Amino acid sequence: YLFAFIHSLSSHKLFKKFLKFLVFFSIGAFALYLVFSNQNKAFVADCALKGISAEQCSLIDKVLTDFSGANVWYLVLAVLCFMISNIARALRWNMLLLPLGLDAKLVNTTGAIMMAYMANLVFPRAGEVVRAGVITKYENINFEKSFGTIMMDRILDVICLLIVALLCFGFAYSDIHNYFDQHFDLSRRLSGVFQNWKILVAVIFTILVLASLAWHYQKRLISTKIFQKIILFAKGIFEGSLSILKLKKIPLFLLYSVVIWSMYFFMTYFGFKSFAPTADLGPVAALVVFFMGSLGIVFPSPGGMGSYHFLVIASLAIYGINGVDGFSYANISFFSIQVCGTILFGLLATILLPIYNRSHGTTSKPYTT
Repeated sequence: YLFAFIHSLSSHKLFKKFLKFLVFFSIGAFALYLVFSNQNKAFVADCALKGISAEQCSLIDKVLTDFSGANVWYLVLAVLCFMISNIARALRWNMLLLPLGLDAKLVNTTGAIMMAYMANLVFPRAGEVVRAGVITKYENINFEKSFGTIMMDRILDVICLLIVALLCFGFAYSDIHNYFDQHFDLSRRLSGVFQNWKILVAVIFTILVLASLAWHYQKRLISTKIFQKIILFAKGIFEGSLSILKLKKIPLFLLYSVVIWSMYFFMTYFGFKSFAPTADLGPVAALVVFFMGSLGIVFPSPGGMGSYHFLVIASLAIYGINGVDGFSYANISFFSIQVCGTILFGLLATILLPIYNRSHGTTSKPYTT
């Protein structure tokens, strides 16, 4: 009976979605637990050196105290920067949609972005699908083309992140290299990777085998219905992606990109100012932490939970911030901006978009993915 009950549950879409959420949340929670466990050991050891008993030494209490003592106004500025970046992203997205014949409403594109961020807190990387679905529902565009513009938007983000990486290593290369070389013997590890030619050969061989199989069975693959659907879907994405080639106001488009990533930087900088141990750190330190934190958010966990904390703590250590204070800062930044701001504005978009579109006579239509 138990097996039959579990089997019946597994056939429901809601249960499958919950199961996916549970898997991704578990990954993030486990990563956060590992970070907390390591910092808690260091905190307890530091308390012992100061003659403080373990019962009176709680890392959770310290984080809560640090959070309550943070400068609220700087956190408000950080959340404001977050919203400015989202509006700039919506304006940039509108420019990508315009060559496809869609003059989208700013309210809809901004709302779709906020709902996408909220979806990423539940299912990592699901936000792109949600974003395309929302704009398809409220604007006259098919899902594939809208998804193509979102893929182009993400490609632009990768390019911007690479530019941030260049700036980061340009301004702080010696600090980063010296820290990792000292603590992780970076030179020896990198030389070991490049000398291990067997891994490289195995990867190249696997790619060649898969390419050969695909070439040999190409006629069978092309004739299948699944492959035909994939082709149609890819064609729509490709057409959406090509919209960037038809832009008319390229300087304005680039300006929006600069605003988006500048606001991301100031989110970190104002986060520094909100917390006493990091308040004196300068723009270069903020750039390094911003870059490392961005890498952490890419990790497949809800909003980068755990991975964001780990990389922020590691990058703050370069500038002399101990792991315990780094853990407090990471939580202040993560929960005030990544969670509170995202959930608040995401819920507002979810509630207000249907009301706005009904009041403006927009035909809401169901969409499929």
